[in-house]
Amino acid sequence: MTKRFAEGTRVPIETTRMELERALRAYGADAVVIGWDGPTSTIAFRIQGRHVKYVIQRPDRSESVISSYPSGKPRPAHAIPEAIAAEHRRRWRALLLIVKAKLELVASGDSDFEDEFLSRLMLPDGTTVREWMVPQIDAAYQTGRMPALMPGGRR
Repeated sequence: MTKRFAEGTRVPIETTRMELERALRAYGADAVVIGWDGPTSTIAFRIQGRHVKYVIQRPDRSESVISSYPSGKPRPAHAIPEAIAAEHRRRWRALLLIVKAKLELVASGDSDFEDEFLSRLMLPDGTTVREWMVPQIDAAYQTGRMPALMPGGRR
């Protein structure tokens, strides 16, 4: 089995959060909000006049990556809390990697902001383009009818 990015990282989430905020500022973000509500962390920023939102879920003990070792052997109950913490750290490192890579691609002129962040752009009602579009895409495939262009728009 291939090792996943940042698997085994010891970098604390707080350190990754600070690195992410520094990177966002360096690439021109003029607002950054990072918060949490229970198992959900939300990272939102404004850059080039657009609001972008990412969500990271704290891993749950029922996830196979938590309940079992990579070999498939069940993880003992006493090892579960550290497995949750390790996977949570890994997810934050993965987010940092992808956001920095996208921002660098845009800064280098090899892509544009909308191409890299479109699915995560926040709409006026606080949902993301992805949250709004995926159900409409599913419905379009089921019905064969095209959805309205934007929320509240006419067909």
